[in-house]
Amino acid sequence: MAIPHELRVTTRSGSVRVEAEDRSDIVIDSGRAKLHNEGPVASVDARSDSVNVRCPTGCDVVVGTLSGSVELVGRLGHVRVTAKSGSIDVDEVESADLRTLSGSVRVERCAGECRIKLLSGSAHVGEAGVVQIASKSGTVAVGTLGAGGDIHVVSGGVEVDEAGRGDLSVKSLSGSVKVGVAPGVRPNTRLKSLSGKPRVSVETGNDCVIAVSTLSGQIELTEA
Repeated sequence: MAIPHELRVTTRSGSVRVEAEDRSDIVIDSGRAKLHNEGPVASVDARSDSVNVRCPTGCDVVVGTLSGSVELVGRLGHVRVTAKSGSIDVDEVESADLRTLSGSVRVERCAGECRIKLLSGSAHVGEAGVVQIASKSGTVAVGTLGAGGDIHVVSGGVEVDEAGRGDLSVKSLSGSVKVGVAPGVRPNTRLKSLSGKPRVSVETGNDCVIAVSTLSGQIELTEA
């Protein structure tokens, strides 16, 4: 039997937990879900149950749920999660595309591009190469950012602990924005706020572009 390279999990309601392990097969630990293994792609239909699935390390994962939390544990490959209601929690992935209408999103580490879209809820990314984050209501927090990205928030604050040499664009209608710049990086800053003069305590230059705009909220650039 071929080792699955992609796991697809669908459920109408109920939590989904996928755990990556040093194994060559896929095992369902709980619930009445059915496993269909078709060569490199395996699918799990959990219907309206919660499900706990174990899969090979590095496996790509696609999850779709109407209502329920999603937890991805261990080191996975490229992941996509779509949920109408429920939080999304991710440990370590190559890339991520995460979408939820209502619920918080947490990604501990994403080696490549991390895309997050949510209507209402906070987003937290510990470490990522590139981020593309859009939120209508909720705070956005990013730890270490290697190659920049775009963050758009309608209502909520944005904080980036350490931004590297990639171009970064942050737009917020209502909320403060704080960006820490990695040591040795001299950004070209393009800052605009209607709530006062931006606070900049870093040396500027042309290593990258950091563009921040907010209608209501303070802008602050500091050294990480």
